[in-house]
Amino acid sequence: MSLFLYCRKIFKIMKKLTFLIALFLSVGMVGCRVKKETKPHILVGGACDYITIKGKATIWSIDENPNGIKGTKLVKFYFVPNQKTTYLFPNWSDTSHLVYRGLNGVTENFVKTHNIVVGKMYECVREEITKGTCTPVVFRLKGFDD
Repeated sequence: MSLFLYCRKIFKIMKKLTFLIALFLSVGMVGCRVKKETKPHILVGGACDYITIKGKATIWSIDENPNGIKGTKLVKFYFVPNQKTTYLFPNWSDTSHLVYRGLNGVTENFVKTHNIVVGKMYECVREEITKGTCTPVVFRLKGFDD
């Protein structure tokens, strides 16, 4: 066998080997795809269920809001249920303050528009969470959530 034929035969073998190595590496890279590290999913808020306790809220103070936007008022009230009841969250106070549309308090205009004065009573509900990860206790005064 001549050297030329021998080299030609080795070249054909090398060509097939190169193709097989490239095929093997391609399959190997697809099979060994690196999985992106993900952070654990933490559920915040969403699909919550509450029980409702009806009662009355009485405004007991209206002050400048020390923690809010300038010009907002901190309107504090206390809640009294209509009937004697056992709370799911007995350590959660029946005293709270009005929060409206994301403000930690209410605007002076809101106080005037709703004629909020110390001593005034409003129908109110205390909602206590039974399912989910939302706020455990929420107060809703009638006429303020419109």
